Formats: sequence, C-alpha cells, structure tokens
Amino acid sequence: MAEREEGRRAAPGGADPASWLEDRPRGKVRVDLDRLIRTVPHGVAAAVIDLASGTTLATRTFERRLERDFDLLAAGAADLFHDASFTAVESMDLGLEEAPGGRREAIQKVLIQSHHLFYVFLRCPSRTHLVLVTLCRADANLGMVLMVAREALKELEAEG
Repeated sequence: MAEREEGRRAAPGGADPASWLEDRPRGKVRVDLDRLIRTVPHGVAAAVIDLASGTTLATRTFERRLERDFDLLAAGAADLFHDASFTAVESMDLGLEEAPGGRREAIQKVLIQSHHLFYVFLRCPSRTHLVLVTLCRADANLGMVLMVAREALKELEAEG
C-alpha cells in the first residue's frame, strides 16, 4: 500500500491548518484512512485535503497509479468547493444554516462518477477547510460508500 503524509504548512496568520492531524499520533491518520478504504465497498484510495491551501494532508491508496494524482485531486477539490457560482449561492438568503464561526457553507459533499471510479468529497462540519475524500470503483454500492465515508468523517471530526 502506498502512503504519503505532507509536512506542516503555515496558513495565513500563522495558524497551522494541519495542526489537528499533528496533535494525534502520526500513525492514527493512516489507520483511519486504511480502515476507510478497507471497509468502503470496492475502496481504492482515501485522503484528507486542506481546502485553504489546496494540498493533501494525508493519503492512502491500494493503487500506485493514483499516488501522483492526489495533488491534482486536492487542487480540484479546492476549485469544486470554492467555485464562484456556489459562492453566489452562499451569499443568497436560502435558509442555509450557519457553519461554526457564522459562515455559511453551501457545499457539504460532492459526488463524482467517472467511467471507473466514484469520488466522494465530504466537508468536515466544524473544520470547513478540511475535506475527506474517498475513491472507490464505480460498481460499488453508492449508498454503502456514503454510509461508511460519513462514519469515517465522524471519527476524524471527533479526533480533532
């Protein structure tokens, strides 16, 4: 199994967006992501992405060919969640609930299906700059994939 963990990156204002990962034992993120891709139906990869910097904080994959694509995936996730048309929706009064800190976040999850893979992006509720990404084969049961990914998101959220 291939693995990679990024070092600490300073965010604007000196805050460290990866600090919630750094406070845990280094192996814990790997265990969480390992368990996620082992329990999600037909799972092939998982990652934690920082939307503020557009980088991956932790990744795990069973397919080496996906390793080089994680940075591109992180940049793409940042674009998906910060798209101008969705930002316009966020500024409208559509009864959206306020996120912690008083900011509205219109997009909580993004599902993409390619010919071979499902991509599931789930935003952390209390750390809205963090996204858990799960990749699985396109023949997986999407309902089960979402259920397992949501449980993993709760665990990552609780550990922060």
